[in-house]
This record gives sequence, C-alpha cells and structure tokens, in this order.
Amino acid sequence: MTEKVETVEQPAEAPQAQPVTLGLADLQTMLTVIDTVTQRGAFKANELAAVGILYNRVQTFLDAAKAAQEAQASASTETSEGAEASA
Repeated sequence: MTEKVETVEQPAEAPQAQPVTLGLADLQTMLTVIDTVTQRGAFKANELAAVGILYNRVQTFLDAAKAAQEAQASASTETSEGAEASA
C-alpha cells in the first residue's frame, strides 16, 4: 500500500506596497518632458490642443502651489519673528 502525500503550497505573502506619491517636482518634470517631446515633433497635430490644455493646467497648478508655499513660509517667518519680539 502506497501512501499518498499531498503538498499544499502556501501563497507567498505579497510585499507591502509603498504608497504612491506624486510631488511638485514630478509635475515640473512632466512639463519638461511635454515641452521636449513637443519640440521634437512627437505629437500629431490633432493631439496638440489636448497636450497644450494639460500643460497649461499643470503649469497653473504649479504656480498656485508655489505661491501657497511662499505665503506659508512668509507667515511662518512672521509668526516666529513676532514670538521672538514679544519674548
């Protein structure tokens, strides 16, 4: 009589996925890529309007984010200077 041995494979644990992040530098790089490939003629004429709209939207977002960062830094500096003056 032969024994039948069954092997049950345990599924390998999936590695913990790192959270996906997208920063302002990544968006600036995207604009640089769009500019470069546009200059090299990589887009068809009928695609240029959509590419231009995307480019302008991202540029506007980056400008607003930069202004917000500058305002926050300015407010932070004023707050710390005010705290030092009253001490």
